[in-house]
Amino acid sequence: MQCREWRQGPRVYDWAAVDIRPLREPGKGHWLLARRSVAKLEELSCYVCFGPAGTSLEELARVAGTRWAIEECFEDAKGEVGLDQYELRRWDG
Repeated sequence: MQCREWRQGPRVYDWAAVDIRPLREPGKGHWLLARRSVAKLEELSCYVCFGPAGTSLEELARVAGTRWAIEECFEDAKGEVGLDQYELRRWDG
């Protein structure tokens, strides 16, 4: 399943989710979501997820994939204001 389009091309992963709290409150779900790269089978990432009990694997994967957009925004913002080249120096008041 392709998570989202990225600057260097699509990111395609295999996804699996396992219920980790079978005695949970009604209507709530807890999962361990695992992601494996199709291109690099040794690349494995895991997420602990919480949401409505009927949440599909596709929805869990879509939400997990939104983190890349947030990371890209932070990276772009740091570059625009020069924080990517910032060095901290000590200054005593």
